[in-house]
Amino acid sequence: MVMTNEFWYSPELKENILSTNHDPRSGEYVNRLINISRAEPDASLFQPPSDYTIVDEKDSFQITLKRP
Repeated sequence: MVMTNEFWYSPELKENILSTNHDPRSGEYVNRLINISRAEPDASLFQPPSDYTIVDEKDSFQITLKRP
Protein backbone atom coordinates (compact mmCIF):
# COMPACT_ATOMS: atom_id res chain seq x y z
CA MET A 1 0.00 0.00 0.00
CA VAL A 2 1.43 3.37 -1.03
CA MET A 3 0.24 6.70 0.37
CA THR A 4 1.66 9.97 -0.96
CA ASN A 5 1.40 13.58 0.14
CA GLU A 6 2.61 16.38 -2.14
CA PHE A 7 2.87 20.07 -1.27
CA TRP A 8 3.71 23.04 -3.50
CA TYR A 9 4.66 26.03 -1.33
CA SER A 10 5.00 29.67 -2.38
CA PRO A 11 7.60 31.52 -0.29
CA GLU A 12 6.29 34.81 -1.66
CA LEU A 13 2.72 34.09 -0.47
CA LYS A 14 3.90 32.05 2.54
CA GLU A 15 1.17 29.56 1.70
CA ASN A 16 0.72 26.11 0.20
CA ILE A 17 -0.67 26.69 -3.27
CA LEU A 18 -1.29 23.01 -3.97
CA SER A 19 -1.48 19.97 -1.74
CA THR A 20 -2.49 16.48 -2.75
CA ASN A 21 -3.02 13.37 -0.69
CA HIS A 22 -3.28 9.96 -2.35
CA ASP A 23 -4.46 7.17 -0.07
CA PRO A 24 -5.80 3.86 -1.44
CA ARG A 25 -8.18 3.59 1.53
CA SER A 26 -9.84 7.00 1.20
CA GLY A 27 -9.03 8.11 -2.35
CA GLU A 28 -7.52 11.35 -3.53
CA TYR A 29 -7.77 14.75 -1.85
CA VAL A 30 -6.65 17.92 -3.65
CA ASN A 31 -6.52 21.41 -2.16
CA ARG A 32 -5.64 24.16 -4.64
CA LEU A 33 -5.32 27.90 -4.01
CA ILE A 34 -7.04 29.74 -6.88
CA ASN A 35 -8.17 33.25 -7.83
CA ILE A 36 -5.48 34.97 -5.78
CA SER A 37 -5.63 38.75 -5.74
CA ARG A 38 -2.57 40.64 -4.53
CA ALA A 39 -4.49 43.95 -4.55
CA GLU A 40 -5.29 45.86 -1.37
CA PRO A 41 -8.69 44.72 0.00
CA ASP A 42 -11.59 47.16 0.07
CA ALA A 43 -11.43 49.15 3.35
CA SER A 44 -15.20 48.76 3.82
CA LEU A 45 -14.61 45.06 4.63
CA PHE A 46 -12.95 46.15 7.88
CA GLN A 47 -15.52 48.73 8.99
CA PRO A 48 -18.01 47.83 11.75
CA PRO A 49 -21.70 47.73 10.78
CA SER A 50 -23.57 51.05 11.06
CA ASP A 51 -25.68 49.73 13.97
CA TYR A 52 -22.63 48.54 15.94
CA THR A 53 -22.37 49.81 19.51
CA ILE A 54 -19.61 49.54 22.10
CA VAL A 55 -20.59 48.27 25.55
CA ASP A 56 -18.47 49.23 28.56
CA GLU A 57 -18.08 45.92 30.39
CA LYS A 58 -16.99 47.66 33.59
CA ASP A 59 -20.56 48.68 34.28
CA SER A 60 -23.53 46.36 34.38
CA PHE A 61 -25.23 45.75 31.05
CA GLN A 62 -27.96 43.62 29.55
CA ILE A 63 -27.89 41.69 26.29
CA THR A 64 -31.20 41.12 24.55
CA LEU A 65 -31.44 38.57 21.75
CA LYS A 66 -34.17 39.02 19.17
CA ARG A 67 -35.39 35.76 17.71
CA PRO A 68 -37.22 35.65 14.38
